[in-house]
Amino acid sequence: MRVGKNSWPELVGANGKEAEEQIERENRNVDAIVVREGTGVDEVFRCDRVWVGSMIMALSLKFQPLAN
Repeated sequence: MRVGKNSWPELVGANGKEAEEQIERENRNVDAIVVREGTGVDEVFRCDRVWVGSMIMALSLKFQPLAN
């Protein structure tokens, strides 16, 4: 069973750091982590983690963040 919000389509184009803060505010069960686009990330499924991909660290998001 999912608890809290698990996708943020409204954050496409948002500032990475601001997106991280909003995700964590809207779902206190997840840790949002800003990563540069193309950076390798752990592919192990975890309900408590959201990878926030940005073209350049803390700049605008290119794709929708999803809780994995």
